[in-house]
Amino acid sequence: MTANFIGPRIKALREYRQLSQNDLARMFGFKDRQTVSAIRRDDLWDRVHNIMQESPRKRANNSRSQTPALLKGLIFSDTGAAMTPTSTKKGAKLYRYYVSMDVIRNRETGEETAPMRLAAGMVEDAVVTEVRRILHTP
Repeated sequence: MTANFIGPRIKALREYRQLSQNDLARMFGFKDRQTVSAIRRDDLWDRVHNIMQESPRKRANNSRSQTPALLKGLIFSDTGAAMTPTSTKKGAKLYRYYVSMDVIRNRETGEETAPMRLAAGMVEDAVVTEVRRILHTP
C-alpha cells in the first residue's frame, strides 16, 4: 500500500467511527498525540485495520477481562445489592475495588451503616484465607 492510499483510509475510518485524533492515536498504540496519517508501513496498517474490524464492545470487554475479579457475582451489600468489581488507574498503579450497585445507580439506602466501596485486595485476601482455613480443618 502506498502512503497516498493509507492516509485517506484512516481519515475515512476516523470520520465513520466519529473518533478524535487522540482516540485514534491511542487505538494505534501511540502514547501521545501523533500524526496518524504518517503511518507508512504495511504491517502497522494491517494491525490497525484488524483492531478496527473488531466491535467496540468486544474491544472494551477484552480490556475489562484483563482485570481479575475473584468475587464477581458472589458478594453483596447489607441491603442485598450486588457488589460490582470496578477499578481505576493512577499512573501505572491499578486500584481495584467492589462497589455496591446502590451507589452506581444512585439509590437511597437509608442509613449509611455499611461501606459502599470495599478494597478488592483486602476482601479477596480475607475470603481466600477463610476458605483455606475451612479446607484445612478436619
